[in-house]
Amino acid sequence: MKLNTRLASFFLVAIFAMVVKAQTADPINLPVYDNASVITVDGNLNEAAWGFPAKYILLGKSTVASGLANTATNGATVKPAYTDSSQMEVRFLKSGLKLYVSLKSNDKQICRFGDSWEGDGLFMKIVKPGGGETEVKLMFNQAGNSPMKFEISPAADTTKGIGVGLVLGAGTVNDSATVDAGFTAEIMVELDKLGFTSGMDTAKVTVVMMEPDDYTGGNIQPWGASGSFYKQWWGSEWGGTWRNLVFTNMPLPVELTSFTATALTNAVELQWSTASELNNKGFAVERSVNGVDFAEVTFVDGRGTTTELSQYSFVDNSVNAGQTYTYRLKQVDFDGTFAYSSSIEVSGVTPAQFELSQNYPNPFNPTTSISFSLPAESRVSLRVFDVLGQEVSLLTEGVYTAGVHNFTFDASALTSGQYIYQISAVDAMGKIMTATKKMMLVK
Repeated sequence: MKLNTRLASFFLVAIFAMVVKAQTADPINLPVYDNASVITVDGNLNEAAWGFPAKYILLGKSTVASGLANTATNGATVKPAYTDSSQMEVRFLKSGLKLYVSLKSNDKQICRFGDSWEGDGLFMKIVKPGGGETEVKLMFNQAGNSPMKFEISPAADTTKGIGVGLVLGAGTVNDSATVDAGFTAEIMVELDKLGFTSGMDTAKVTVVMMEPDDYTGGNIQPWGASGSFYKQWWGSEWGGTWRNLVFTNMPLPVELTSFTATALTNAVELQWSTASELNNKGFAVERSVNGVDFAEVTFVDGRGTTTELSQYSFVDNSVNAGQTYTYRLKQVDFDGTFAYSSSIEVSGVTPAQFELSQNYPNPFNPTTSISFSLPAESRVSLRVFDVLGQEVSLLTEGVYTAGVHNFTFDASALTSGQYIYQISAVDAMGKIMTATKKMMLVK
């Protein structure tokens, strides 16, 4: 989750759990955890339950089983030549007798397979305990930035579930001229209305990813000159060969209910809380400047096992103003198993004082970088002078927010020698701040 504000918050109702180390190509069984919190089926996947570190199915022609990602049974190119590398994560949760399914795809060409009913999305069959099967479809099949179409059949089951999907970013369905950013979706099926009871711990399913590409308009012939289509399935394409969703009914070991990061003056304050803990040694707070490579900055002891609300906080004073940081929590059990929270990003750390930094590089030829720090919003002018005091460049003049600001000075038109750069800033209270530094141009 990314929040470019002074307050970055990520409210979680999911749980840390032990890391599942095994991954499988075409697993026969997939565990489905019981989630007590509310899931709103709106396609946004805002609930932290979807970030719960559990096994999931990763569909796509070039996918490989790794980590928690388990790959499919088989696939087929329905219409060549399919060359896309899109992937779709399919995750499952259960709340009582409601089965939830989430989809997260990075597809760059969201479309319908010509004028057929098939389009980007999911087709799933569920075997009913009393006999028969229920079909669930959630697919894009309309042009524009349209939601996905949800269907559940046969007719007797049409009211026993809902599904919503959303195009991410500025993507456009059925328009091969645009590059899409993927889509997210959620499905809920009322298992009790299909004949399941609380004592049943398994549901037989087959799950199919539909992945057409390069169809524009949505009303052309699927087998025409344009477009390609690939399918991949966990189980079988149309049923008959099944895979098992195994309902664990396990309590969630560490229930994280909130995790926030607040930008301060030369610091970031992290706060998080848990509703319950089981065998919790504590939390390693990890930080990254690129969102990929994380390093531990501190360890906060946990409360072991408790069913009471627990509050935690940590102030990171080893940060730089103007830098964006990403944080995550690594929850560690006493037996060494661990799991990560979702990451949150925070920017807006403000400097403690006004400062004009030394240019870099120095000496330079012909460009150099000049930066300044403002503790409060101010009207700023940044000028360059020669040694005789004549102004040779006005780098900037205007109002700037609190923070660190950088400018590039290009001296291509100037001769070698020493130059002086000077900043003047006036904040909202009328306080005047000035600073001057020297730099050397060597050609």
